[in-house]
Amino acid sequence: MISCAVKEKPSGGPEDKTAPVILQIDPEPGSTGIPLNSRFIVTFSKPMNRERTENAVFLSPVFWQYPTLKWKGKKLYIIPPEELERDKTYVLTVGADAQEYHNNKMGKSYSFAFSTGEKIDSCSISGVVYSPEKSNAAYDIWAYPVPNSQSVSFLKEIPDFATQIDSTGHFSINFMKPAKYLVVAVEDKNDDLFWDPGTESIGLPPFILSLAGGESYKGLVLRPIRRDTLTAYISRAKAIHNRNLEIEFSQPISEDKYSNPEFFRIISRTDSTLLEIQGVYIGENDKFILETAPQVEKEEYRLRPVGMVSDWGNLFDTAGIVFEGTEKKDTQGPRLIYADPGRRPGNAYQDSVINLTFSERMKTLGFSDGVTVTADSLDTLVFMPAWIAPNKVRLRFPNSMPREKKIRIELRPAMILDVAGISMQDSSLTLSFRLPPADTVGTVVARTEPNNRIIGNLTSYIENGPAYEAESIGAGQLSFETVLPGTYKLAYFEDADGDGKWSIGLVDPFKPSERFSFLPDSISVRSRWTTDVGQIDLPSPGQ
Repeated sequence: MISCAVKEKPSGGPEDKTAPVILQIDPEPGSTGIPLNSRFIVTFSKPMNRERTENAVFLSPVFWQYPTLKWKGKKLYIIPPEELERDKTYVLTVGADAQEYHNNKMGKSYSFAFSTGEKIDSCSISGVVYSPEKSNAAYDIWAYPVPNSQSVSFLKEIPDFATQIDSTGHFSINFMKPAKYLVVAVEDKNDDLFWDPGTESIGLPPFILSLAGGESYKGLVLRPIRRDTLTAYISRAKAIHNRNLEIEFSQPISEDKYSNPEFFRIISRTDSTLLEIQGVYIGENDKFILETAPQVEKEEYRLRPVGMVSDWGNLFDTAGIVFEGTEKKDTQGPRLIYADPGRRPGNAYQDSVINLTFSERMKTLGFSDGVTVTADSLDTLVFMPAWIAPNKVRLRFPNSMPREKKIRIELRPAMILDVAGISMQDSSLTLSFRLPPADTVGTVVARTEPNNRIIGNLTSYIENGPAYEAESIGAGQLSFETVLPGTYKLAYFEDADGDGKWSIGLVDPFKPSERFSFLPDSISVRSRWTTDVGQIDLPSPGQ
């Protein structure tokens, strides 16, 4: 048998994975006294993806009109839209996202300075963007000068300086004139140098930087978050039964801030009478539940927010939303929708509490009789229930829960009732977890700024792995106890407003975010070992 060889095109050699580099800049970087009608030429080592590269080129201070960009082979010509100003420093930046035709990016931003005067400005700002949720996102860094006599507003302004983060999230803006600056990180998807609230994340700084002649600021940390500036509103309202109303919002709001009936009004559209609101809490799927006085069947009601502001800083539309009342009574028993610990036992400390969350308001009287907590099914543990919300109970133990024993929580559904007296539907319900032995866990400590409330979060690199929180109130130390062995990342912030959460700040009018930072290196935790990560610092306002 004779067979012929299959004819194929040659492979063309190994795949090209080398990044492009800049071979030459014209005029010569660092030149002074350049003509007012100058144009700039960048010569690359490889043929470039023109669209991606053009979107990564910035000429600062930024002009209102875009420069004209022309290509001739590997050369890119940047022609300013108007004459340059006298005695002024200009900075040409080729961002990290510039790439050639094989999609290899430069991976680092490069800036080159020129001056129409006798000297080049020498101030600079450098830092890093923290964005674990979007580790591959390409963020622009924009700097706006802040006049001393004006309030800070940048939504409709073009930044004076622009650059991009490199492949590690770091950035540097160089050759800046002495001034005050507001610096933001933006996921500028359409490359228009304006923040689009509907689609683009933005990270606000914890303060405005003031740079004097020749000064540099290092260590600014920006954390982009999705938000917008539109008016918030109640997007959905549905009567579950004649005493419960399920509502949703167009923007996130804080449960702890708005779990009070005074922030809501329900008005009958027939006679303008008020329908009493008796309670507010979070139910299933993070939806708000409003408990009301009995509703009237098919009556139209208008639900209005009162003085509410979203977590993004936007006021709520007070027009509210219309819903239809119902006479349907509650016939469904409560469901257990969350238990902690149980799902992530690594988070349980020796003296921890057990948290149970139900789908609706519960009957508190007699609840303890329907719950039994045992260790290895032998020892019954004594607890006291503390209702932290109408549907959330915290079981507090006067003595530490034992380790190395199986902690079993048994609920007897016939004795677990909602406020209407309806029991859970399950015939039995048990949850269990085991606290790790003391000699299998470790400790992580870090020294912090004294006299400030610093909150730290220690998170496993494993998806859905254990996570720990610690806080330092004036003690100058974060201490994470009983941590399971593994590799972790540490992030921390200054809880200046005392609400226990990192505050993202407001865009307009500008309000700074709370100071935030993270440890760039991973932390290895070993059994019976204290890992001291040393001093951890937050960004300092500097000058």
